[in-house]
Amino acid sequence: MPGYYEPGRAISGDGTKIAVLDNADPTGGNPDGSPEIFLFDIATSTFTQITNFASPFVGSFGGLAINANGTRVVIKSTANLTGGNPDLNNEIYLLDTTTNIFTQITNTTGLVINGSPVINADGTRIAFHAFADLTGENPDGHTETFLINTTTNTFIQITHTTGSVNQWASINADGTHIAFASTADLIGGNPDGSGEIFLFNTTTNTFTQITNNMGTVTGLPSISPDGTRIAFPSNGNGRALLV
Repeated sequence: MPGYYEPGRAISGDGTKIAVLDNADPTGGNPDGSPEIFLFDIATSTFTQITNFASPFVGSFGGLAINANGTRVVIKSTANLTGGNPDLNNEIYLLDTTTNIFTQITNTTGLVINGSPVINADGTRIAFHAFADLTGENPDGHTETFLINTTTNTFIQITHTTGSVNQWASINADGTHIAFASTADLIGGNPDGSGEIFLFNTTTNTFTQITNNMGTVTGLPSISPDGTRIAFPSNGNGRALLV
């Protein structure tokens, strides 16, 4: 089965590198037009082709994020990039751009990774949403927010919800603050199940409800490196509890 992909772009925190997922051939090394990951050096205006997949490419790509200095790229894919995904489930992979080596971060059954993963500055923390039971705390398969420590390859399930939607994670530089959208009533401030922005502090394991928009749609948060600012779109007329 031929693959498909969602073109993606992500810029490193220091502004020197751009990761690109595309089937273009900017380097002359992709004549078969397979979806490949390229790294663009802003200082030299040059592309480096990081991957070189066979054609036709089998599987899918979706979501792309890069760490602060451009040495780590995280991506979601159904491809068998390391030999550890023969059933072609939707998994999260971490690419070391200095060695061009992939590490398979998740190993799940079924298409259970929901949305795009995000990575912190040094590449040691990845946040994402999934229907998977990665920690033994999600047997009912609700969409929950997870955090991976890539150094120890350990998972933390951040949310524990029932019938709610958790999505659009954003992580700060040191990985201690994760902003995301949820329809859950995580701290008692969202009884109507509106789509709200929440902030999770991994140091204290506490949630803060950022918005209270009374039935409107709020999502796609983006958190600053130090975790003190969150930007997000909304069509609500409610109020932000923390910005």
